[in-house]
Amino acid sequence: MRFMLLFTMSILCLVTGNAQINESSSLPEIEFSQLSQRDPNPLGEKALAIHPEQWKHAETEHFIYHFVHSYVATPISVEAEFHYRVVAKEIEREQSAGLHPDFTNEVAAMIPEAGWQAVMPFRIGYPIVDALESPRRPAEDVVVRS
Repeated sequence: MRFMLLFTMSILCLVTGNAQINESSSLPEIEFSQLSQRDPNPLGEKALAIHPEQWKHAETEHFIYHFVHSYVATPISVEAEFHYRVVAKEIEREQSAGLHPDFTNEVAAMIPEAGWQAVMPFRIGYPIVDALESPRRPAEDVVVRS
């Protein structure tokens, strides 16, 4: 009985501790008007117009987020900042070592024009309108078999 009580209390402490950590470390929400960049692309404008009262906004050092649930946006923001640092360190490594900028050129090729900042927008949730047809070809059209 004593073991069961200690075990139950340990689980409750663990759950309570995690709830506190998650709540205090969640992505801080800010008003749309307070974002450093407020000019979404046309697709972003359409998305933000759907149930605009539900959208929340946040900004980290390198990214701007539009989301409905902070428990979804927070881990994504952590991952995005991590991967940003990985890319930035690799570019810095090439530059500081005087290497040919292979990685830098590959990253630059993903950005269509100077000043364009959204490299990889993505969405999480359920569809409420039909998606646009994908321009990608089926795998069987591009896979080479020997």
